[in-house]
Amino acid sequence: MPGGDAVRGTLFALIIAFGIRALPSAYGAISPATMQLGAELDNAARVAGADWWRTVSRIMLRLLVPAMLASFLLIWTQMIREYAPAMFLAGAA
Repeated sequence: MPGGDAVRGTLFALIIAFGIRALPSAYGAISPATMQLGAELDNAARVAGADWWRTVSRIMLRLLVPAMLASFLLIWTQMIREYAPAMFLAGAA
């Protein structure tokens, strides 16, 4: 792959790898909270005159912040646990 050698063995490569590996766990932590948000909130905001952006930023994201924080803490503990082996392998290369 052209240009792949510039990223291989760097901290950026580890960040990408850990991020992609953590996506299923993060989705599993956030999806129940998003499933609890009903369409009634969106409809009520539209009736009150809010556009899509205002509905998402002022209602939906504020209701999802606790789930996002819980997901972040879950992923953070997983990444800290796997940090030492990754640094050992990155240092050996």
